[in-house]
Amino acid sequence: MGGLAYDGGAMPGRRLRRVRNSPGLAVLTQTMPITMLLFFGYVFGSALSMPGPQYRSFLVPGLLVATAANGVMTGMFQAAQDTHRGVMDRFRTLPMSRAAVPLGQAVADLLVTVVGTVPFLPGRLRTIAEWNPISAVTTALRVLFGNAPVPDGSAWPVARPVAGSLAWCGVLLAVFLPLAVRRYATGDR
Repeated sequence: MGGLAYDGGAMPGRRLRRVRNSPGLAVLTQTMPITMLLFFGYVFGSALSMPGPQYRSFLVPGLLVATAANGVMTGMFQAAQDTHRGVMDRFRTLPMSRAAVPLGQAVADLLVTVVGTVPFLPGRLRTIAEWNPISAVTTALRVLFGNAPVPDGSAWPVARPVAGSLAWCGVLLAVFLPLAVRRYATGDR
């Protein structure tokens, strides 16, 4: 059992280093739960016919399970890569516990998933959701198409979605147009 604990303890470190060295994978696994909650809970949530905050109470457990499933799929993908590259064959030749690799991968998947679910603090997320350009444009289109009323007690960009959308366009242009022109003029790649 001591060998399993020692060998199994080394495997999560290996897996977590792979996640750290793959920034795209790390960003995807850590931002996907927040993105899904923002879109389904706040941006598109007001378009659904469920009254009150019960929808978000219903949504969050499902998103937690989806986050866990995403973590498992990421682990399965990396295990398949290891098998294809021959890493698993090399592990089998080492004098280590046979349960160490699956146990280590499971522990690393659990750690990555737990870190991904930490931001599910709805008070702060609502503020982020209401003060972003996507929410303003989505609500403006709903208002212009006559599909859904503006939620009561919303932040300014959502309470006045057309003006909020235009304001976001102005802010984004004011910030990024000079940056794009400067980058283009200097020839930076």
